[in-house]
Amino acid sequence: MGLDDRLRGYDRRMLDELEKQIHVARERLAPENYGAMEAQRPMTVSERVQKIFQYHDDPAKIPNYVAIRTAAKNLAEIILQNSPPCADQTRALNHVRDAVMVANAAVALDGTSFH
Repeated sequence: MGLDDRLRGYDRRMLDELEKQIHVARERLAPENYGAMEAQRPMTVSERVQKIFQYHDDPAKIPNYVAIRTAAKNLAEIILQNSPPCADQTRALNHVRDAVMVANAAVALDGTSFH
């Protein structure tokens, strides 16, 4: 299988996964769910700190984590297959790893941040 075939397969898998994520996001933003979110008061800084540094275990979010890790793994494989082993390759792989961690934090915290 050539590189073009692998990339086309990767694109199809990514599109399928993105469609699933869009469906989940639309369900979360459905009018009946949005009204409940809109009624919440803004969190205080103290409440945000509490939420950010607590343990987050929500089985409903597992598909989000899997989608993020799957996409990152695919990107890491493409980087490894198409770039020479060197400091830049290592740096690119570390950036992919960092992106996964930050994206997972966004999922776990439902977008809560210090700002």
